[in-house]
Amino acid sequence: MSEEEQATTMFGDSTYKSLMFYNTTIRNVGLYTSIAVALLGYATRLKGDKSKITKFFFLLASTAFLSIAMYLNYIMYNILHEYRQVSDKNQEDLKPWMNISMVIFPIHAVIFAMIIGYVIMNIGWHIKNRK
Repeated sequence: MSEEEQATTMFGDSTYKSLMFYNTTIRNVGLYTSIAVALLGYATRLKGDKSKITKFFFLLASTAFLSIAMYLNYIMYNILHEYRQVSDKNQEDLKPWMNISMVIFPIHAVIFAMIIGYVIMNIGWHIKNRK
């Protein structure tokens, strides 16, 4: 099946189907990003020696949810980009929606850097306190 046939099968000839796909996917990206931020926030508030394993699992879960959000955003962007290249009718209609998807990439990068920074800070703090 050619790319044009795949795009026609997925979106049809209407902009409605492409925007429904976009809205559903962007909602899921937002949902997974929110869960990742909530888990990160909770993990930063855990104190004490007994909560080290719990903190680790919250950070791991936060990373997993953020990875899912990043992957969904990446897939959505690629599908819409391919659809824009194949479909002459909807090129200008989809451009603003793709720009929103592009803005989400650096937001995810900042959140991911916060998770990594928190892990590094915790490891440094635990090493310093062991001496």
